[in-house]
Amino acid sequence: MDQAVKEAAKTELPVLPNHWNHANFSVPPERFKEVEACFDALFEWEKYLVRGDIVGYRLVDNSREGAVYVRPTAAAGKIHGAIARLRAQDRELDEGIRELEALSPDYNDHWGFAVDSAEEWERKVAHFQEVSRAHPDWQITVRPYRAGEPGAPSRLHQAFVRIGILGPIRNTIEMQTPKGD
Repeated sequence: MDQAVKEAAKTELPVLPNHWNHANFSVPPERFKEVEACFDALFEWEKYLVRGDIVGYRLVDNSREGAVYVRPTAAAGKIHGAIARLRAQDRELDEGIRELEALSPDYNDHWGFAVDSAEEWERKVAHFQEVSRAHPDWQITVRPYRAGEPGAPSRLHQAFVRIGILGPIRNTIEMQTPKGD
């Protein structure tokens, strides 16, 4: 997409008070375009904002109800580099991060979105797994849990998509839907 911002709606849509309305990911500048390509491949969200300092996706028509942003920052690069160096030197830090990765994703920092049906959920899970196989360099791990199956954390179908190129922590997005009957 070459345009900086898709044509804005003629009327501003309302802000919904006390509702979560967006997530923001700060990434090292050298990973910015690759993270954008990853999000483009994984998610069917509308990319409505593209500039050198931000990419924005709408989850619904009103971006004030649900949006995801990716921003390149040198600070993220410094943090990711420092964590990598420290993990190599500090066994406890490395073990802690590995243990977080091995835990049920429900116990890790993540944010989530919902889809309408179990059928849509299954279709998207299959797509996430396909993208993961096609792009191993993006370090995508897909952990689906179907309601009622052993180990499922809740009564919902939940799929946790860990995107390693976002960094070593706070890199997980959950997709959920009520179980199909």
